[in-house]
Amino acid sequence: MRRFELSEGTSNKFWQVEREDASVTVCFGRIGTNGQSQVKSFASATAAQAEMDKVIKEKTKKGYAEVAVAAGATSPAPKPAAPKPVAAPPPPAALTSAHSTPIESAPAPPAAAAVGTIAWTDAALRDASPMRGRDVIVPRKPDAKHLHSKLAAAMKAFGPLLDAGAASTGADKARMAAARAAYAGAMPEKLDPEAEAAAFALIGPCVAWNDTSRTEDFIGYWLAKEGPSFALHTVVQGRRLQSQVSEKHITLSEGDESSPRPWFRTRNREDWRGIRLAAALADDATYAALVKEAEGLLEGPSIERRALLAAAFERPEWIESDLATIAASAHPPDYFWPLLASAPSLEDAKALSARVPQTNVWYLAAGMDRLRFDMVARYGVAAGAFLSDIVVQAGSSGVDRMRSIAEAIALVVTPEVAAFFVKQLGAKELRAIAAQYLQSHPQVSVVPLAQAAVNKGPLGESAKAVLKPIVASGHAAVNEARVSLAPAAQNVIAQLEEQTRPRPQASPDELPSFLRTPPWTVKTKGAAPTVLALTPLPFAETMAWKPGEEKQRAGGRWLEEQPEKVAENLAKVKERSASVPTPTERSWNMLNASIFANLPKKELLEILPSLNLGRFNWSYYGVASTLVARHGVDMIPFALRSAEVEGLGAVEALQRANAARVAPLMADALARLKKARPTAAEWLAAFPEAAAVGLVPGAVGKPGRDRANAEAALRFVASRGHRAIVESAAAKYGAEASAGVTQILEFDPLLTVPTKIPKLPSFWNAAGFTAPLLRGGQKALPPSAIDAIGTMLAFTSTDDPYAGIAAVKEACEPASLADFAWDVFQAWLVAGAPSKEAWALHALGFFGDDDAARKLTPLVRAWPGEAAHARAVIGLDVLARIGTDVALMHLHGIAQKLKFKGLQEKAGEKIEQIAEARGLSAEELADRLVPDLGLDDNGSLTLDFGPRAFRVVFDEALKPAVLDEQSKRLPDLPKAKQTDDAEKAKEATERWKALKKDAKTIATGQILRLEIAMCAQRRWPAAVFRQFLLEHPLLVHVVRRLVWGVYDDAGKVRGSFRVAEDASLANEKDDAFDLADDAQVGIVHRLDLDDAAAAAWGQVLSDYEIIQPFAQLSREIAVPTDADRAAKKLDRVVGLEVPTGKVLGLDDRGWRRGPPQDGGVVCWYEKPLAGGLMLYLDLDPGIFTGMISESPKQKLGSVTLNKGEYLWSASDTSLPFGDLAPIPFSELLRDLDSLRG
Repeated sequence: MRRFELSEGTSNKFWQVEREDASVTVCFGRIGTNGQSQVKSFASATAAQAEMDKVIKEKTKKGYAEVAVAAGATSPAPKPAAPKPVAAPPPPAALTSAHSTPIESAPAPPAAAAVGTIAWTDAALRDASPMRGRDVIVPRKPDAKHLHSKLAAAMKAFGPLLDAGAASTGADKARMAAARAAYAGAMPEKLDPEAEAAAFALIGPCVAWNDTSRTEDFIGYWLAKEGPSFALHTVVQGRRLQSQVSEKHITLSEGDESSPRPWFRTRNREDWRGIRLAAALADDATYAALVKEAEGLLEGPSIERRALLAAAFERPEWIESDLATIAASAHPPDYFWPLLASAPSLEDAKALSARVPQTNVWYLAAGMDRLRFDMVARYGVAAGAFLSDIVVQAGSSGVDRMRSIAEAIALVVTPEVAAFFVKQLGAKELRAIAAQYLQSHPQVSVVPLAQAAVNKGPLGESAKAVLKPIVASGHAAVNEARVSLAPAAQNVIAQLEEQTRPRPQASPDELPSFLRTPPWTVKTKGAAPTVLALTPLPFAETMAWKPGEEKQRAGGRWLEEQPEKVAENLAKVKERSASVPTPTERSWNMLNASIFANLPKKELLEILPSLNLGRFNWSYYGVASTLVARHGVDMIPFALRSAEVEGLGAVEALQRANAARVAPLMADALARLKKARPTAAEWLAAFPEAAAVGLVPGAVGKPGRDRANAEAALRFVASRGHRAIVESAAAKYGAEASAGVTQILEFDPLLTVPTKIPKLPSFWNAAGFTAPLLRGGQKALPPSAIDAIGTMLAFTSTDDPYAGIAAVKEACEPASLADFAWDVFQAWLVAGAPSKEAWALHALGFFGDDDAARKLTPLVRAWPGEAAHARAVIGLDVLARIGTDVALMHLHGIAQKLKFKGLQEKAGEKIEQIAEARGLSAEELADRLVPDLGLDDNGSLTLDFGPRAFRVVFDEALKPAVLDEQSKRLPDLPKAKQTDDAEKAKEATERWKALKKDAKTIATGQILRLEIAMCAQRRWPAAVFRQFLLEHPLLVHVVRRLVWGVYDDAGKVRGSFRVAEDASLANEKDDAFDLADDAQVGIVHRLDLDDAAAAAWGQVLSDYEIIQPFAQLSREIAVPTDADRAAKKLDRVVGLEVPTGKVLGLDDRGWRRGPPQDGGVVCWYEKPLAGGLMLYLDLDPGIFTGMISESPKQKLGSVTLNKGEYLWSASDTSLPFGDLAPIPFSELLRDLDSLRG
């Protein structure tokens, strides 16, 4: 029988053929199955052989590769004999599989792996070391010629090092010369064992830390040329030789296996595996002879050799007498790994692993990465706990090796392993492997999953996400688990059963047509497109800068003009532009494009047409953006040319250019440049006339990518409310163009689907997700329709969403869509959150609701600390797209306070974009983002239980409390009684839970926002004050506890008031206060009041028993001295050493962390002030981003005041503190005093 295999993408197939006389038997199928068999009969054995040879030739042309099949294997593979047992350990674990059909060379498993067995996969079987006594699928027969050529190339590459080594004192020149001669020419007919052993010793192991071992190549070569006996003796002889390696030479001398070697020379030595493979495949006679030869090599002092042979021949008794000596050693020996694979028992293996110091547990994990499947095969289910302990001890020391060890643990089907993997759901490193294991083995996973799902936070959510498809499938393990679960865990299962219970499914006739027959499944032929050759119309070009933006972009370090060097720089530019690339040229040694910013406009315009921009390094500084900011529309041609080498930079440079010729670039970016797409979308929406004038010629031009991009961009502009502008611009190009554009705009957007439709990923499980319900009834979408939604999500653009997304929202109940989207997101998250399927996160933006925003926000806040900043940025986009008050509240909260500055700034940018779209400042938007939580006009809420009712009130910290019908404060909302209306009580209880959760999220941020507004001296027009503060049902509880002032244009208080319980206004004498419509209102700072007014207000608050939400009237104040006013540095806390937590507390006082410097260290804190001023407080040693525990204390430095960017040598740009107004100065000293407490 001959077997061939093909692995291509996700496809893994086999094909095998066997001839018996005049019949040919062919078997084919997926690797890991028995496949299908066909038998063909021919007129003669010769004809049968000819057909067999012909088909084999066809298969190899298609990429199939022949693999060796163990002796005795047939088609289909029979069950092998049990492995030969050894004296001490139990026999290797029974080989069962998680597949429903048997792995070709493993015993056929039951339908599901039984508890207490090993669920072997074909991949694991291939990676495990071969074991004699079971069928083995091995790589194709070694190609001696290929391996000789490969080893000869390595010998040649190390030639200079070998030359230097041969000239060194003590080198065994004869052996080295023989080794090099063996690989200097054609492959010899007969191999010289001495020369081969020397070559093996010289270059077999790794030659440097970043090298790859060649030991397996050598053994494969020897096996192919001379057989297993030669390979065995040559390996042993090679290990007796001692090679010395350094950066300057490789040399060889007589030694033995115990001689010390560099660590990288012992890493990845897999010579014992090659011998083991030969032994496993040998017939009985050859095997017996090999064992006898190996036994003759056991004598002598070398424990390493015995470890090698014991591992190669699976004879642990050969090493048993050496275990005591090894256990007494101070450190693990070099032959530690084959020893672990051949230990007499698991207890012996544990004792060996205990020799690894706890501080070097990574060493154990690194080697176990390669031995992981051997340990399972050798020690059975008990290996699961052993390997789990290694993973736990090693922590995050090498994520890839942790995952590979987890793959071996996942073969073991036991409750203990299930419990281990449930814990891993809370950690990003092993979450995907854990989820796959737990869903594959419900018989052991349901109980620990249900227990974990009771918890709040990421672990509980992940456990529910994994458990939900199991519950939805109706697996018997779910019912069996109930008796052993606590009530809370039983409730989780009951809730999941309710969410996944079968609901009446909509019939095909009830489905919207785009879900019944998705547009991408049918081919449609539209009308012939209009094709015209048009010249773009003239367009008056302008720049539309935002305040301060032009100046900000025009500057920059290394981008100043150099009039004194014009001739020199021009010569450099021309020389570089005309030059030819050299072989050693890389981007870092090319002339930087920043040189263009050193040239005046006149020279730039002169040389632009002849420039070869590809000969410059465009990696830094945003040169095109700077030039456009400096020289305006004259630099549009330069920026458009720069798109040839730096597309993203060109799009950003032209972001504010109101110019028709920019439109094709933006259309291309919208369609093709993922990172530039948001900017392109913003430009198209901001300049619809320029876009239309610039795009019409391309949209009706020659078919191709440019036309498709122009068409899509025109539809985008029209969809943003600018269709009339598009039609008007088209009309200017004539009737034919107008008709062609109308045809483009009338195109059914549901037909705008990509040519290549993506496949849904492995985590997609339509039957396991909450099924969206059609509006107006309780009919659920069938799995086929859910798959259609998944496909839409997979191919849609987030900047210009596919029309089907909006159609789905229109067709389905919002709450059910939100639940569905959360299930999709959770499935993606537990699958390891693969970035190419991030559309599963975007699904929350399209279909999510307030509850989704609440659950997503803590994850977004945490992701940067898990090295998932990019995912967190997407999370910000999702919150913005959800767009409800609650979602935007959470987004604003991230912008206000977060320990990860990069994400905080991104959130701030997102808030500014939303504010700009609404014509507001970020502060004005914040006023409008405070949810009212469904409270009534009096700021209260009634929770209706039917016969009973309860009222919600709030204290000064916005903490809600419940009053009964006698206005008695209760510790919590009571549980429902039998006499209550069950439905109303349930609804009221859920409402109370959501209210407490939202109030907790809102309270601290809103109170802090108002305190910062007081310190920043923010003012509100009277109408805005009334609408968003006084009349806000939640914020009014804080507003009532503060003293407010009316301010004149000079910032002086002209009257103060408070808000009474009945919403009336009163002054410090408790007289009515009249607030004029044109008044400017602010929160009074203590420095705004003289002592008499402060005392009067203090008495009012005392009389009414009003507790303020923060220190207002009682606020500490400070006045600067003359020396303070003149100083450019404030040294009041210099040298003070404080816990880092104290510094972090400044976040609540309007400060923020400075941008991380080298090594991710935050070296200063900064506080933005009005007028572009910034305070800076130096820190030593600084705060390590993501590792605050590494810097537990900070020595404080000076405080400086600057305008603009902080520089290390900032003393010459610092401002005197006299430039600070009294209130900011007082607050600064108050902030510094807080560090002393």
